[in-house]
Amino acid sequence: QARRALALLPQARNAGLRAGVLTCQGETRETAGDNAQALALFTQALAVATSAHDDEKLAAALYSRGYLLGLQGEYAAGLVDLRRAQVLYDRLGRRYDALSCRDSISTLYSRMGDNTEAAHLYAEVLRMQQQAGMVREQAVTLHNLARTYEDSRQWDLAQTTFAQALDLAHGLKYLRVEAYAQRGLAAVKVARGDATGALADLARATALRRAVPDVRLAAQIDLEKGRALHLAGRLAESLAVLQQARGVFKSADSAAELVSTDREL
Repeated sequence: QARRALALLPQARNAGLRAGVLTCQGETRETAGDNAQALALFTQALAVATSAHDDEKLAAALYSRGYLLGLQGEYAAGLVDLRRAQVLYDRLGRRYDALSCRDSISTLYSRMGDNTEAAHLYAEVLRMQQQAGMVREQAVTLHNLARTYEDSRQWDLAQTTFAQALDLAHGLKYLRVEAYAQRGLAAVKVARGDATGALADLARATALRRAVPDVRLAAQIDLEKGRALHLAGRLAESLAVLQQARGVFKSADSAAELVSTDREL
């Protein structure tokens, strides 16, 4: 579809549309785990949107690039992009998109290890989403908040919040967040020494993920499965899935997740 759109662009009067297609292509490559190509496409989209004076497409490209830079450990650069995107969306009156930027800024703080600030920001975003009736977005934010509890080893809070995200996503038939939340519940069980329960949660997450084209999600499930199998003493199986996860994280330049996988190996 992106190729078809690119072929039609010479007939379009809006030069900024090219930036929108490039951003879409970048997000598709990111979902497939090709983050180097995704970053190049986002940067190209920025240049096109700037040249076309299209602030809406510029904000979208900044948002996507900022999120990806944060994933790769480029925290300062990622924060600059996300804050620029938020300012542009606020100026355009796109309050829902501005809220999404705040959510991603919270994620960036979490990746930097500042879980206290991340949890504070997520709680504020969640409150605003509830006021605006943004139910689907609440499921994402609840999952992200639960991840900060997981990273700070607050297991009771993590379990409660992952379960809330799962219930909300299940009601919405939002399979991607369901799979992420199941992985989170498995992580809590691993921390509590319940390998059998964790593997059951991960089997459900894997079944959900088959309907979701998200390579990084598959690797996150494999990382947690490797931990659970390690806990169960099934070392050869653990090694195999951890090495599979490591390959995805390495190709995606996902720094923090690569470190976690290497530590488990």
